[in-house]
Amino acid sequence: MPDSDETPKQPTMRPADAPEGAGLPPLYRRVRPVEPARHADWGIADSRSYAFAAKTRAIPITGAEFPTAARDYPIVFVTQPSPMAAVLVGLRADENLFVDDKGIWRQGTYLPAYLRRYPFLIAQSQDGGRLILCIDESSELVAKQAALRLFEDGKRSPYLERMLQLGADIHRDQIRTSQIVQLLDSLGLLTERRIEVGLPGGEKVGFQGFRVVDERKLNELADDKFLELRRSGGLGLVYLHLVSFANLRALGDIAAERKPAAG
Repeated sequence: MPDSDETPKQPTMRPADAPEGAGLPPLYRRVRPVEPARHADWGIADSRSYAFAAKTRAIPITGAEFPTAARDYPIVFVTQPSPMAAVLVGLRADENLFVDDKGIWRQGTYLPAYLRRYPFLIAQSQDGGRLILCIDESSELVAKQAALRLFEDGKRSPYLERMLQLGADIHRDQIRTSQIVQLLDSLGLLTERRIEVGLPGGEKVGFQGFRVVDERKLNELADDKFLELRRSGGLGLVYLHLVSFANLRALGDIAAERKPAAG
């Protein structure tokens, strides 16, 4: 376990002037390296609640998740400040239509790995030379003497080992996904699009800030560039991304279904 107190670096979708948590990944606010000396009696609540994600419209995903995520969510891209892919889970900035008022994720839908990993993450040291297992100490899931212990007899618990492996897998896939998003951007395929969803009764909800693949530009791509995209593994992701937008209507249906309860 590292004993460094340095701030880890990870992709983020937060604006540059964001308050606490600026420069950190979405949902994370106070991240520290996991250390036996500091977290010896810490643990994670066994009863999993996703209330921590109830006020976010987009959840980061990796390319490995596209085939499953595309069944339930529209997939979008972000290029600034860091290239990444994400699923839309809400129509308004502070809503997640897939988390109910008890913190339960919508039954029968895919749960992104990003949320399964929280409050942990793998981050790089400032010099990029080391990977650091970290935890968001501000998370409501974290508690002393909780059921899922981080350490047992001074050693990483089986639970922490599983989370370390999950974090490492996500970190590896994030890097590869980021490279593909960068390629899509360099090929001129990504465009910012206003996303608009019609609700029953004629109401429309629209927002922007995310990027999508321009199908016309994709079809006009030069043969050598198209081959480059295919060889990168990005072509399949592009097609899944395009197909996933059929889920926008489902978002509208869920929003309409939940509106009476919210009102």
